[in-house]
Amino acid sequence: MSTLFLIGMYGTEKSQTIIRNEHFFDRVIELQDLDSLMVTLYRDRVSPFPNAHNFETGVSLVLYDPSKFQLSVRHLDILFKRFFPSFNISALDHTHEENLQRLDCVERENNICRNRITRINHWMYHHHDETPAGISQNKSSTINENFAPTQSCQANIYTLLLHLNDSKAQYLRKASVPRLIRNIEFMSFLSEPKGKLSQDGMHYWDKLSTWNFCALSLSTQELIWCGFTLIKKLSKDANVLIADNKLLLLLFTLESSYHQVNKFHNFRHAIDVMQATWQLCTHLLKDNPVQTLLLCMAAIGHDVGHPGTNNQLLCNCESEVAQSFKNVSILENFHRELFQQLLSEHWPQLLAISKKQFDFISEAILATDMALHSQYEDRLLHEKPMKQITLISLIIKAADISNVTRPLSISALWAYLITLEFSDCALLESFHKSHRPEQDCFSDSYRNLDTASEDLDYMQNILTNETSPDDIIKDHPYIPNGQIFFINTFAEVFFNALSQKFSSLKFLSDNVKLNKEYWMKHKKPK
Repeated sequence: MSTLFLIGMYGTEKSQTIIRNEHFFDRVIELQDLDSLMVTLYRDRVSPFPNAHNFETGVSLVLYDPSKFQLSVRHLDILFKRFFPSFNISALDHTHEENLQRLDCVERENNICRNRITRINHWMYHHHDETPAGISQNKSSTINENFAPTQSCQANIYTLLLHLNDSKAQYLRKASVPRLIRNIEFMSFLSEPKGKLSQDGMHYWDKLSTWNFCALSLSTQELIWCGFTLIKKLSKDANVLIADNKLLLLLFTLESSYHQVNKFHNFRHAIDVMQATWQLCTHLLKDNPVQTLLLCMAAIGHDVGHPGTNNQLLCNCESEVAQSFKNVSILENFHRELFQQLLSEHWPQLLAISKKQFDFISEAILATDMALHSQYEDRLLHEKPMKQITLISLIIKAADISNVTRPLSISALWAYLITLEFSDCALLESFHKSHRPEQDCFSDSYRNLDTASEDLDYMQNILTNETSPDDIIKDHPYIPNGQIFFINTFAEVFFNALSQKFSSLKFLSDNVKLNKEYWMKHKKPK
């Protein structure tokens, strides 16, 4: 949904004129000041899922008079890029009539955002800046000649390339957090669980302290609570302290850097992998609180900005993000860049410690590239004695694919979600058969596209009602085949070897075996 924010215009003749004429927006909100705007953005973002006001499925605009608030349009847009990276939101000076022409583009931009395939396509292959210096425009002979490099686009919508470039831009990185953000009490956006006090973290500590942890049953607020509870404890143990409100700002910014609208690769997955990483660290890094903290932080940031697709799709269409990383571990390098830049602003002390220890966080995130799986499996099987960097990499790798080691009732839900994302990838490839990836998204060929339904209410019903694996298979009969393929190709040998190397982890291979037995009973003939 899209929102038009009118700031400091309440009751004026101009505000009423705009409200009457701006039918392109799903809602119009009048606020007295920019402080109220910040509160509204954060509160909307952590609304219950499926969250209509996530600022990703529509384009939102903020109209205000910069002279009244001593903050230019440019600086407000910079603030949006720093603290709400995935949002499609921008500022306009309503006192300049020519700026209001921007409103005419909203309907077309909303059409792109509301169709999940055109939205993902835009994320991956478009940008609305000039091509950054240092990114090659030359085509590789191995790339399909029908695809051209990413072209500049006029739509004011999130793209991977802009996210990456903004994270590196010096003008976005400030020494201090601006007053508009600094004065916010972030705990006020988090409801207490079931009427219990949570400052001691016990409610969420109980959830985190079991391999039966199910991030899929938690709201965005609860996910942030889990991250806060665990990181606060680990930072205290490691004596790398961070103030509560600064930690919450980091978590809110991190959540706003993930795409809520992704089915699998979102903040839920990040919290799930962080929890699994911590659980594995309790077995394998018992006496190293600093490395445990670093590894858990790498886990929560390991997929930041993920588009819900894969490296191959970025390579096939010669995206500029792929070119910027020379087609090697594209998304992993992308996540690494974004997360380290985020830490450099919000927790520089931790990043400095990481870089002193073989660039710890960077190495851990890069290890999650599944194209490197066989290499790490070989190290697990044959490296004697095992190097510390290998152990670190194996822990986060195990955590990243741990959904197949969870109890079946939880594992089946993750299987359902990854199946939905794979389906989106297939739809995107089909879309490319009739559209060039970088094609002008305002062109006539984009009109009258079949809407790719989000089905978020249906998805949420499955997740919150503890739908049984049997019921999931009824609607998605090929999920067992996908799970069997993944277990046979990646998980079985890996977790068996890990369990043999570290006997306390035998429950991982046991769960994989039990889950595989279930999926084999329901395998669909090809």
